[in-house]
Amino acid sequence: MTPQNTLTKRERTLIIIARTALYICATLLFVQFILTLILPTLTFSHNVRNTDPAFDLSSPTSTFAQTADKEKDSLYTTFSASTERSGDTIALTITAHDTNLEDRIVQAYKTYQSWHTNTIRETQEPTNQVASTAPFRAGTIVRSDTEYFIVDDQTLRPIDRPETLIASGYDFNAVETSTSEQRSLYSKGKIFTMRSVHPDGTIFSVSTSADHPKYYEKVGGELIKRTREEVAREKAPDQTIAVSRNDRTTSRSCILRKKSFTRATYSCEIDIRDLTHHTGKDYIFVIGSTQPSEIVSITARITQSPTKQNIQRQIGLILSKIKPQ
Repeated sequence: MTPQNTLTKRERTLIIIARTALYICATLLFVQFILTLILPTLTFSHNVRNTDPAFDLSSPTSTFAQTADKEKDSLYTTFSASTERSGDTIALTITAHDTNLEDRIVQAYKTYQSWHTNTIRETQEPTNQVASTAPFRAGTIVRSDTEYFIVDDQTLRPIDRPETLIASGYDFNAVETSTSEQRSLYSKGKIFTMRSVHPDGTIFSVSTSADHPKYYEKVGGELIKRTREEVAREKAPDQTIAVSRNDRTTSRSCILRKKSFTRATYSCEIDIRDLTHHTGKDYIFVIGSTQPSEIVSITARITQSPTKQNIQRQIGLILSKIKPQ
């Protein structure tokens, strides 16, 4: 007779616990996978094409632009994305040359690059503009039967997609209609994408406690104050870009810590929930006491917390994109 292997009560209990733990782990992994699809991570890098999250039918674009501020000795890095792709946290990973970035402070802003990086001139300056035979003022959005353009000096720059126009602060209802004769007076310029900055001639409007906003025109590297009368005479008010002074000054920060013992790689996380309500498509990072030549790569990962509000909002975006028109 063959002896039968019987399990003791303790062994049966351990097996039940192990199976339960396995089921829980599998469930958590499945939930994490679903959340990854619903709340995708948006990754930007200046030397690697950014990821295109699942169900995102309008892939975002990114750029890496580093310029050293001679006065502050700081490095500015900008990534651009549509407003609907905002998140709760940005994780930065920076690889440097033989440079110690430990304890360097990184400040993050969310606004328009052209509003943040240009110097404001409060002194009222006359326009002194020579009368132009061009039918549209620089910085104006015009359209044909099939395309939208932004007027950039003597060129018309095609706008690559509607999301770019909206993310750049323009209103579809304020777009001017153009004729083929008018468009023939311009040469065709480079495509205006999500990473493009506003051209010279763009007018920003800043809300104030008074009855009317303040206006600033982008000219070169400056934002020159304009009167309400000048704006009304030269540009339709609806084609101004609404901004806030707080967008230029309000930031969140983190401190870089070394991530690897073998490479000069540093990282930190920034809570950007207080910045998500800011106007603008550009995430601007300012790294103190850093020169461009010291940086090999910068990668930013924007993530959303798995809250009920974020999940509901993202599901709504997914359904709106896959729903037949």
